[in-house]
Amino acid sequence: METMKRLRADYPDLQVLMFTGQAPQAGVEALKQGAYRYIIKERRFEPDELILTIRAMSEARRQRVRAKETHWLQALLRISQSATTLPRKQLLQEIAET
Repeated sequence: METMKRLRADYPDLQVLMFTGQAPQAGVEALKQGAYRYIIKERRFEPDELILTIRAMSEARRQRVRAKETHWLQALLRISQSATTLPRKQLLQEIAET
């Protein structure tokens, strides 16, 4: 669990799939710490379950990246439209707030 905390601190966008050999409480704690999902090693799981989970994690990441890109593109568009009408000081302030 400590390794996951350090990884999440250094890489906040990192998605974690936690495999635990402990009781479900460890998995629940991993979710609270930011894990995407947990799988208990003692329980037999199908490879398809793992593949589906990894695909879901990948899609969730793509959606987050798209949302960030959209945010920045909208900000750039707003700034470029303001560049011709706003005084320089106000334009710089708007850029800083983005």
